[in-house]
Amino acid sequence: MDKLNLYIADISSNEDRLVSISFVNTPAIGLKFTILSQDDDSMTIAAPIIIANKPIFRNDKDLGSRNVFFLPETISDIIKKGTYERSIYVYDIEHDGNKIDDVLLIESFTIDYQRGITGYKGLYGLTDGSWVGKFFIKNKKLIDYIKSNKVNGLSISAYLTEEKVPLDDAIEIYNKIQ
Repeated sequence: MDKLNLYIADISSNEDRLVSISFVNTPAIGLKFTILSQDDDSMTIAAPIIIANKPIFRNDKDLGSRNVFFLPETISDIIKKGTYERSIYVYDIEHDGNKIDDVLLIESFTIDYQRGITGYKGLYGLTDGSWVGKFFIKNKKLIDYIKSNKVNGLSISAYLTEEKVPLDDAIEIYNKIQ
């Protein structure tokens, strides 16, 4: 893992919000979804949406290359605000901003080993506080993309506050997770 600058993500300001959930070919979280069932007209998948306590590579013109870390509390806040604003029900492909229909989030939960909530087959081993979704898909284009492996995971589009972690603390975090 590259030891880039480390930032903690937060959804603390009024402008911070989840914009959409995107079906992507190369998820930044590094994990693909699992197809639970499919027929000619529909498909059900389960996928991690955000992984807790794992540095996720980001790169943009404002902050450059860095790793962003999501704490379980932040993920919970993203889910709550996204549910309230209904943005957890907005989907696109490869962050293109073009909303796609006929996709339903039919189950949403966070991993909680103490309560026995561990995920789906193929998605075990996620860290406590990670967000997982189960989606029922009837969108033909998205189903074709999944079957042809053009998309195989999820990513979020969001406005977030990112606070840089001091170097000594970042080194300690990196050492704990390796």
